[in-house]
Amino acid sequence: MLTYNLHILYLILWGDSMTLSFSDIFFANFQKKTYCYLDEPLHEWIEAFDQKQHHPEITDQITRLFCESEVSKILESPIAYDEDTIQENVRILEKKGFRCLSRRQNRHHKNVPHYSAFEHPSLDGWVIKPCGKRVPDSTFVFGPTNQFMEMAYFSDDDSLYRIPMRQIIQKIAKSENIPVILPQKYYVKIPFSNNEDPKKSYFIIAKKIDILGADESIRAIKEMSSSQQSTLAFQICRLIQSTGFLDASMANIRLTRDGNLAIIDTEPAGFLRQSGTAPLLPWMRYGHHGTLEKSGRIGLHRLRNEFTAGSRARQLGVKFDDALPGLEAFKEMCDEIILKDETLKPTLLSKTISVFSLGLFPLIWAIQSFIKSILLNWLYNKHELIQQKYQERSIYYSHLNYSIQKEKEKKYRRKTNLILRLIHMLQDGVPKLPTKSKESSKDQRLVEC
Repeated sequence: MLTYNLHILYLILWGDSMTLSFSDIFFANFQKKTYCYLDEPLHEWIEAFDQKQHHPEITDQITRLFCESEVSKILESPIAYDEDTIQENVRILEKKGFRCLSRRQNRHHKNVPHYSAFEHPSLDGWVIKPCGKRVPDSTFVFGPTNQFMEMAYFSDDDSLYRIPMRQIIQKIAKSENIPVILPQKYYVKIPFSNNEDPKKSYFIIAKKIDILGADESIRAIKEMSSSQQSTLAFQICRLIQSTGFLDASMANIRLTRDGNLAIIDTEPAGFLRQSGTAPLLPWMRYGHHGTLEKSGRIGLHRLRNEFTAGSRARQLGVKFDDALPGLEAFKEMCDEIILKDETLKPTLLSKTISVFSLGLFPLIWAIQSFIKSILLNWLYNKHELIQQKYQERSIYYSHLNYSIQKEKEKKYRRKTNLILRLIHMLQDGVPKLPTKSKESSKDQRLVEC
């Protein structure tokens, strides 16, 4: 019994490779956290980038396309993750002549069409993006993560924030002298919609640009010289760190046919918020999921992994963490920037507060961190127990009727979603710090979690 209790205490204080500890939570209070908000209310952004002001010539086509209730209902509803709903919505859109451009893996691990981006021949040159709520209340959606166990958490208005995020990237790219092409985007009012909630009454259209596909872009980077690869990697990494653009995969970052850098989807994934001020005290920051520093770390990790062998290592004859053949210079620059990242170090302000408060603030942080670490450890164990029970029964469930299987899965999701939300609320803004020796900490900071 004593050995078990000591083991639990050890996990609370120091954690393991997959859990946060007291020390992780405590030292996070000393790190810089920059919360970013819209400089203007969302309704002013909608007025400034209204399609009718900038492109009135396509208003009639839009009215004809979206006047039907079936299509309007899809745009007004939260974006679905349930396979049956996705399949039905795709069927309706294809029946009306739309073509879905995005894809998503189903439960059989096959890429199937999804309606988060689609087009229509009568609206030539434009891509349609719904602005529905990104995360339904009954669902916990895992966002992009990094090697520090940090995760991006989608906010309800992320789809609407594509245009403000585009303007942020454009402004910073200009100030940093980084050439980047961003498609024009505008808000479109759903015809005949009387809903006052922008998520249910607007969608976005984006002007098409002449870009290479994801695989074509990677091949084009391979053909660059080492210095060109390094320069391109530096520019992308700089944009990620300066803007908080974290969905930095080749699905969103492309090259044009002229070899220029382009970012086609600027959804902030929880980074931006409506105007307001962040709480000054760390224990009051629940719900403020996105910081510039956290988003930058996730974005860098996501970009780096695009150029790492990973699961393809065996067939390529390289190590798991090696660069894809021909992309060594690009990955090397990403690694260099990640290792130079100083956002995990204590800030001068936190040190000053600690000294002038005569240790009062560190004491408060320590008490708060200890309580949070105990709660997290309990929640980790609770989630693992529920997951284990469901997996043990899943073989039996597989012989039941499909509708009963779905009901059992929904019941399981309801139980785990609440726990996952609580875990995320407690550990958000707390990176898992490297625990190995100095000699091996470099490798640990770069390994994919």
